[in-house]
Amino acid sequence: MRVERLEDQPNRPAVMSEALPHLRVEIDRLMSLTHLLQEAAGEQIEPFQPRLSALDELCERVAASYPQQPIELAVPRLLVRLDQSLIERALQNLIDNAIRYGRAPIRLAAHQQKSTVILQVEDSGSGLSSANLLGMPRIAPADDRQQRKRSGVGLTIVERCCQLHGGRLALQRSALGGLQAELHLPMS
Repeated sequence: MRVERLEDQPNRPAVMSEALPHLRVEIDRLMSLTHLLQEAAGEQIEPFQPRLSALDELCERVAASYPQQPIELAVPRLLVRLDQSLIERALQNLIDNAIRYGRAPIRLAAHQQKSTVILQVEDSGSGLSSANLLGMPRIAPADDRQQRKRSGVGLTIVERCCQLHGGRLALQRSALGGLQAELHLPMS
């Protein structure tokens, strides 16, 4: 509400005018994250809202939200029925992990395989030492790729997002040398 009031003020400083759109985006992201955490905890949240979306435009928005770390894009024009805010949150979690635990370049790609669209986020870090990549969201911190303590909440949210879409998360070694996370989502 305070942001809305600031947006309505006609005589606000120029610095504030530039910051407000970014603040609005971050507030929307936090609300989306809160809803996903509530869903993971078994609480009732807002309804799942899939709609026909241009995947290339969605991925361009996500990549543009990382001006400090350029993200390589290889996403064709595909129209897919999905909940945009959930997919954006999932991709952001994967890119955040690639930045934190991997190394540049980081690539966001997509392709269609029969009636499935596969979204990939990959990095060129050192990858994982664990043989069971699918268990990564639940593996012990000592088995992490950089042996740092982490909660695994980000990947749990990505898994939940895939489940809500009727898809799945797959983790494997990237051709770049690091981790490749794939969201397998039905086209319709």
